[in-house]
Amino acid sequence: MLELEPGDSAGYLLSMGLGKGWAAGMRSAMREKGMKVESGHSVVHASSERERFVWGDGAHLWRGEVYAMLHLLHRHMKHCNDLIPLNPIISQ
Repeated sequence: MLELEPGDSAGYLLSMGLGKGWAAGMRSAMREKGMKVESGHSVVHASSERERFVWGDGAHLWRGEVYAMLHLLHRHMKHCNDLIPLNPIISQ
């Protein structure tokens, strides 16, 4: 990932999970290149519009509607999971 997109901090962050030695090296490499970690975000597409939601931003105009829909989707997924029996081969 670092070779494919050297300017993207995601590859450096993923590499940090490989161990303490890697983490220190990746932080050093990011500092040398002047890279910063972007806040996590999601993009929601509705009709022809696109909205970006940044992690921790409690001020977005559609925040309430988005969280309400996520809650409904979560409940639906839990319900579906309860209805579908687990495949015994996969669950072993």
